[in-house]
Amino acid sequence: MQKEIIIYSKDNCPKCEQVKQVCSQLGLKFIVKNITHDLIKLTEFREKFVGAGFPVVEFPDGMTIAGNLEEIYQHIENTNK
Repeated sequence: MQKEIIIYSKDNCPKCEQVKQVCSQLGLKFIVKNITHDLIKLTEFREKFVGAGFPVVEFPDGMTIAGNLEEIYQHIENTNK
């Protein structure tokens, strides 16, 4: 079972940066998978998240949210209580 939040990110993505900043400020453990220059991570991303917007965030509880900052922040808040 994964223990950290996984954030699929790309270069020049303000939403991606916002999510990483919030996780850092809250002291949450997270891994960033930047797909911009990594063909392996890009392939993994495309196989798992067809047509998804950025950022895509996988939470340790199995929830995955793509592109919707409000939902991402709500889930962070709910799981960080």
